[in-house]
Amino acid sequence: MLTSTSHKLLTDQASTANSAVGRIWALDVFRGLTITAMIVVNNPGSPAAVFGCLRHAVWSGCTLADLVFPFFLFSVGASVVLSFRQRCDRGDSLRRWILHATVRAGILILLGLILNGLFYLPWNQVRWAGVLQRIGVVYLVTACITWRAAIRWRTAVVAFLLVGYWLLLAVFPPPGSASADFSTHANLASYLDRRIMAGHMWQPEFDPEGLLSTLPAIASCLLGTIAGEWLMNWRKEKAEQGGTGANKANRHLLRRLLAAGLMMTAAGLIWGWVFPINKSLWTSSFVFLTTGLAALVLAACCWAGERETGLKLGRPFQWQGCNALSLYFGSEVLAMALLTEASEWVSQTLLATWLTPAGGSLVWALAYAAFWAMIAGIMYSRRLFVKL
Repeated sequence: MLTSTSHKLLTDQASTANSAVGRIWALDVFRGLTITAMIVVNNPGSPAAVFGCLRHAVWSGCTLADLVFPFFLFSVGASVVLSFRQRCDRGDSLRRWILHATVRAGILILLGLILNGLFYLPWNQVRWAGVLQRIGVVYLVTACITWRAAIRWRTAVVAFLLVGYWLLLAVFPPPGSASADFSTHANLASYLDRRIMAGHMWQPEFDPEGLLSTLPAIASCLLGTIAGEWLMNWRKEKAEQGGTGANKANRHLLRRLLAAGLMMTAAGLIWGWVFPINKSLWTSSFVFLTTGLAALVLAACCWAGERETGLKLGRPFQWQGCNALSLYFGSEVLAMALLTEASEWVSQTLLATWLTPAGGSLVWALAYAAFWAMIAGIMYSRRLFVKL
């Protein structure tokens, strides 16, 4: 256990800053790491020159880029629990909770549509689905379920969604197909998207944030609520026990996250033999794999938060975690409005003179992410927390 004065000061500063808004340092850092990765993945210097791990899998498979969105939904689920507890303590009713969740989901969906159509006119061809739209829908459903259902019932809902989704895609072929499979053309999820959203999709054949695949995405978020419950209990135990009791609470939380993470990762890999790991379809095996890995990364954040070096290194990510969605929206708007051609020129003309094309593209992406980290630091220093 660390007892240095500098560690105590860092811990006290983090506790003071977070307690006023009911935050948990490890969760903010986890969310900040995720939004940093999202900015890097979405803003390469040159889309034609990107390292393979920073590209989304063409169809089945999983890369580092494919982990970003499910990690964020996992953090959304954990945050739902924190908000739920705060509102329960204030005596909010179910009606008020649902109203709050509906308004927030509506704002996210509206911003997602604006983001899709802002620089891609005509509007009658705007993409309907998107990252913010999916977050809004998933958040609303998760919030409603969390209010009414204990952990065991949420687990049952997750099982129903994941097994049901698997059976839908494995058993029921889309009209016009002789049998069901998980290819681009012959799966029920892509068929429904083509029927309902034709002309308003990411690709003519499928949309990675499509309609039916939102069901397993809800499962990703619900699994995050379970981690949120563990974090809340951990914080309560630390506050009540202190000293050696706090160390015991730390070990208990880490064991839970590590065990859950390893088991779900293994389950996802095994399930992937019969239900391929696929982000575009958000397959059930993909949910297990990415949730397991998210739990392991969250465990690492919790472990780092108990150490002086971890608190120092995690500070920029803590800043970003406090304003994750606003940073995502701002980074997307700025990149589309001003930087599309500039990034290509800098990475392929200036940086390519001393780096490989992929290296120059990555340096631009990292510099862009660092810029938004500085913006997040300014917002944090002024206690400006924007909830989209």
